[in-house]
Amino acid sequence: ILGIEILANISRNTKPPLYWFAFGGLFTSIAIILPGVSASLTLMALNLFFPIIALLKASLESFFVFSFPSWEKIVPVGLFGLTLSIGIVVCAKTMKKMVSRHQEKLTFLSLGLIIASIGAVIAELPISNHVLALPWEIILGTGLGIFTFFMLNLFIKQPPKHLG
Repeated sequence: ILGIEILANISRNTKPPLYWFAFGGLFTSIAIILPGVSASLTLMALNLFFPIIALLKASLESFFVFSFPSWEKIVPVGLFGLTLSIGIVVCAKTMKKMVSRHQEKLTFLSLGLIIASIGAVIAELPISNHVLALPWEIILGTGLGIFTFFMLNLFIKQPPKHLG
């Protein structure tokens, strides 16, 4: 997410360029497929959440008065939707291959990422110096993820006798 925010570097008040809607569709498709990653958070980091909502709202308002929305409203949303659809198909097929080959490792990784998201909640606790919130969030989240990975690996390799 931090990398996406650096790439975005677009002011919230400016209209994003057309190519950014295509990149946004691809990044969002990955967020939809991967567990523990929010698509809306990805769109917020890309500064595309509000522009897409505004374009969709304007398009729907045009349909309600039985007029066709302008191309300036349809093309960005259409490009976003097209790249989102293509990205979902490609990412789903890639994940299917990865799961079939590395099911155990991906399960541990997914659960570790989900457990590590607790770090984001803990990082929002009141801290006297907010500058430290981001490094603590990264350290705590990564630590929880690694801890979960090793604990699950230990229990899966040596399951309790009553579980088989």
